[in-house]
Amino acid sequence: MKKYAFVNQKGGVGKTTLAHNSAAGLALRGRKVLAIDLDAQMNLTTASRATGENGTIRDVLNGELSIAEAAEHTPEGYDVVAASAGLVTADRDYFQGMKGFLLLAHSLENLTGYDVVVMDAPPNLGILTLQALIAADAAVIATTPEPKAVEAINRTAETIVEARELNPSLCVAAVVCTSYDRRAALYRQLAGEAEEIAAAMGAPFLTLRRTVLASEAMTARESLFKYAPRAAIIDDLNAVIDTLDK
Repeated sequence: MKKYAFVNQKGGVGKTTLAHNSAAGLALRGRKVLAIDLDAQMNLTTASRATGENGTIRDVLNGELSIAEAAEHTPEGYDVVAASAGLVTADRDYFQGMKGFLLLAHSLENLTGYDVVVMDAPPNLGILTLQALIAADAAVIATTPEPKAVEAINRTAETIVEARELNPSLCVAAVVCTSYDRRAALYRQLAGEAEEIAAAMGAPFLTLRRTVLASEAMTARESLFKYAPRAAIIDDLNAVIDTLDK
């Protein structure tokens, strides 16, 4: 079972869109996928049409349910553990020394029946992002061709180094630049800078082209594979999924 943490310190970089479509795309390839929403904004939960009726990841971290008990099936063929708005207090609730950092990893230890776990971390470098990185085999760093987003890759990389103290085998599976338009010189420059950072981490660099379809699909609560299966961005997403599905 491969476990991926989708991360970046900065919000608005398409991280949840990437996690959502990765889960859906892997499911289309016949993989048994579990997505876990760790963000109090609950965007992955909403996009997946999850209800949280079985419980949420907060219930799991609080020791009230197992991951398997909280999981619910989605219309696009993968399972999801919903987030809770109560996660907004996670940094206060789960900073419990070593135990707090390992809560998610311990919750996943005995999980069976899945090929891939996709964890959508919140847009910060707090306890839940650390929990995801400590539980993961690899990180997927989402970014956009914007100065602040590219700068945030380095801060995220520093957190990955911290997580390796408890998870030495953690690697970076990919750096993915979303909302990319190669016609814009500034975008090409910033994507080049992001690619250099990815290379320094030993990670492949991939891009998702800029398209309004990504926002439309999220609003429709569907993956791009369902909402716009013939769109050009599907080729980009399949390249990402090829990287994860090894």
